[in-house]
Amino acid sequence: RRLRVAVLWPDLRENSCAYFLEPLLLHLDPEALEIYLYHDHFREDAVSVRLRRLAAVWRNFVGQPGPAVEAAIRADAPDLLIDLAGHTGMTNRLPLFARRLAPVQISYLGYPDTTGLAAMDCRFTDALADPPGEADRFAVERLVRFAPTAWAYAPPPDAPEPGEAAGAGDAVTFGCFSNPAKITDATLRLWADVLAAVPSGRLLLKGGGFGDAAVRARYVARFERAGLPADRVDWLERTAGTAAHLALYRRVDVALDTPRYHGTTTTCEALWMGVPVVTLAGGCHKARVGASLLTAAGHPEWIAREPAEFVRIAAALAADRPRRKALRASLRDELRRCPLLDHSGQARRFGAALRACWEIHCAAAAAAA
Repeated sequence: RRLRVAVLWPDLRENSCAYFLEPLLLHLDPEALEIYLYHDHFREDAVSVRLRRLAAVWRNFVGQPGPAVEAAIRADAPDLLIDLAGHTGMTNRLPLFARRLAPVQISYLGYPDTTGLAAMDCRFTDALADPPGEADRFAVERLVRFAPTAWAYAPPPDAPEPGEAAGAGDAVTFGCFSNPAKITDATLRLWADVLAAVPSGRLLLKGGGFGDAAVRARYVARFERAGLPADRVDWLERTAGTAAHLALYRRVDVALDTPRYHGTTTTCEALWMGVPVVTLAGGCHKARVGASLLTAAGHPEWIAREPAEFVRIAAALAADRPRRKALRASLRDELRRCPLLDHSGQARRFGAALRACWEIHCAAAAAAA
């Protein structure tokens, strides 16, 4: 029968994760799945409007106490309830999931780890972000590896063309536009090794607070302790719009991922703008997302397994100007043909995984009866 699938998330609006949710919802089979969307934020924008059109029912629970939200969801009686927030933010509703609001409850997309909730039945992922066997013992949920990669990326419609890189001659700019909270001291030491291997290289960082002199001063002190020369670092504050943000990748020759907590949207954005990304695969989901994305994009050669390999890959890309120029012109078309942008195929796989989770629940219920 047609399944009622509900998504509860405070960010059904302009948000990085929305780039990965919208293409799935847009291509799900409406004859098989009825979508309920539960927003939980005071802001509703153009993205909210588009998502609302894809739902049979839209509700905004902003400011409502837990019992009221629980009553509304129980009245809707979803078969499957999906959480995209995990433990992030101040407005996540995990306590309600602990009260079992649907027969099948799933964690996906917005939180890179187990929720720790016995009532969370499944977590959707892939075999690269969460290798079978190795990752399962660290999750209370059943890990559902539903696709070659767990993400379906929808590039912003106003994204500018990649254009030509701004650098000239031997000058090379490494860049990282990830959340500054992901920049650990170990990351700074790794980046210092990259700059040591590429004497003509500079590092371009972009993030909230970098326009403030006091914030930069704190980072400079950390750079010095890590052996990273601050006079080879340039800073960019957050930009007002997505198009302006993406245009800044014209200043970047090679993007460097943050090893302890990989970028997701930033990695896809860099690739979409024709910029190769170097990542270091770690031992858990948040440190393996880049490996999944780059494999899906057809460039596993940019995935390092150890810090020294990360430096070698970054230095080799920096030294190969013709290769970088060719990538600037070809990466976008490569992405269009890869699983990341196979929205209809990914939606079919996602829908099939939802159906399989429901069938497992029904079989267990029948066995218990």
